[in-house]
Amino acid sequence: MEKKKYQLDLVVPCYNPIKGWEENLITSFGLFKKSFKGSCRMVLVNDGSTLGVTPGGIEQLRAAFPDLLYHTYKTNKGKGYALREGISASTAPYAITTDIDFPYTQDSMLRLANTLIQKGGLVLGHRQRNYYHKVPIFRKLLSISFRLALKILLKLNVGDTQCGLKGFDAEAKALFHKTTVNGYLYDLELVTLAAKNKVKTTRVPVTLKDGIEFTNMKPGILFKEMRNFIQILKHR
Repeated sequence: MEKKKYQLDLVVPCYNPIKGWEENLITSFGLFKKSFKGSCRMVLVNDGSTLGVTPGGIEQLRAAFPDLLYHTYKTNKGKGYALREGISASTAPYAITTDIDFPYTQDSMLRLANTLIQKGGLVLGHRQRNYYHKVPIFRKLLSISFRLALKILLKLNVGDTQCGLKGFDAEAKALFHKTTVNGYLYDLELVTLAAKNKVKTTRVPVTLKDGIEFTNMKPGILFKEMRNFIQILKHR
């Protein structure tokens, strides 16, 4: 029997998710599937979770989405690594990525997916100014400083690389495989490579759902990402 071919894969990384994440995933992805004018499936990557992910939870997801593609490994590697694993597993001509809590509105996800199919290339979600009203002050200062660094140090014509909602055609997928950063700054490396290789890049405005809460970044992660930033700056 021939395997079903999908137009779009939705890649979702997962690490120690909060209680109830399965129900939220089923509801959010279910709504997206109903609204998207094409065939799509979820590619879920468990990035070495030690909490929150259970066999029962995965079976619950499989019952809701029989075509779920689930990939897991024992050791936590980082968001960049998890997404490369998910994109590698994607067989659809187009793929989009989002976070485990589906923080962006359905309209935002559909807008980005439709833009990807219409224009191709790499499509970046661009968070609006009201995004900063919903994050802790320290993360707000980090984000604003980072955006300035993109323009001044890296001279990138992209104001926001860190939105988890992104879209890839075949060319952008292949470019993503060339990234090496396993942490959160995988996306900065990706956008830098896209600019260097003249891969078409489109920005799409996106909006957070109401009630989404953010935590402050731990100092250890911050220092690690600073080292990644310096490496990207050296090899840009």
